Amino acid sequence: MAEPFAGGLESHTVWTARALMRQGHDVTVFAGPASEPVPSDIDVVSIIDESPDFSGVKRRDTQMSRQSEAAVTSGYERVLGAIAESRFDVVHNNSLHFIPVLHDGGFPVPMVHVVHCPPFDELETAHRSRRARFTADALGDVIAVSESLASQWRDLTTAVVPNGIPVADFSPESLVRAGEHCVWAGRMVEEKAPHLAIDAARLAGRHIVLAGPVQHQDYFDRMVAPRLGPDAQYLGHLDHRALRSIYSTAAVGLITPQWDEPFGLVVAEMLAAGTPVAAFDRGALRSVAPESVAAYATSNDASALAVAVDDAATRDRSACRSHARRHLSDEAMAQRYVGLYLRAIERQNLQPTDQHRRPA
Repeated sequence: MAEPFAGGLESHTVWTARALMRQGHDVTVFAGPASEPVPSDIDVVSIIDESPDFSGVKRRDTQMSRQSEAAVTSGYERVLGAIAESRFDVVHNNSLHFIPVLHDGGFPVPMVHVVHCPPFDELETAHRSRRARFTADALGDVIAVSESLASQWRDLTTAVVPNGIPVADFSPESLVRAGEHCVWAGRMVEEKAPHLAIDAARLAGRHIVLAGPVQHQDYFDRMVAPRLGPDAQYLGHLDHRALRSIYSTAAVGLITPQWDEPFGLVVAEMLAAGTPVAAFDRGALRSVAPESVAAYATSNDASALAVAVDDAATRDRSACRSHARRHLSDEAMAQRYVGLYLRAIERQNLQPTDQHRRPA
């Protein structure tokens, strides 16, 4: 949970907690293993003792070893038991785990659920079970982080709240003179394809710097490391201050998803730093970065992205920052969440939960 963040879900959770706290709310975050550091300004309660084992799997955010899965499931059961006996007003379920969903309905604390990725079997099944057992007016919302993601979840989502970031943390005090190079940041996994960013920058005749945790070592060794050189440098896993520096001094940020990106927090970070983006046209990216601050490749390959790089470099950098301030702030996101919290509390208080069960 502490910086440098392991991924977008971790950073989003921390930024959401801080935004809610700035608005005067008391927040407890139940997350992560007890063995890892946590932010000093947030009340964090661990779910498990040790970090889950993701070795040998392609997607680290929805798959893990059986032993780790059992430990995480047990951890969620324990935490939910503690919450049920507490004085919390609402549970904001930001996890990708099915257990909190299955507990909703009849749980003494109202819940809202945020989905951050396309449906996968365990989570979708849990949400369909929840929907089948209770009428909609007895339950909190299921929130998608983009309209694009909501369409993938079809009838299960009831609200859309775009992700937000602490814009000021990524905005330099003044626009700096950017170089001609590109920047890429994110988890080093095949679905984010940093190797294609290197290829595109090279085809565009530009240097590129890359940053992020290596979470799929075999992929990094096969596809990224051999492409590194004087014009392509990997800087490691960086905190947000270092990221702000490499964003703000780059001409263009490259975004290379090989899946329908549910949101794209790194895009918001780059725009806040005044850096336009060149991207594959996947998922929610256009809703985060319209063409006023971005250029999109006509196909999902390096040669098309190289053309988009030069186009993106013509975008006005002050417009990128303004777009981030107006549309991508964590404050606006938190305000919308609070409205949905209040709706969940009101629904639960109107009538006893058992009166809202669907007939068997």
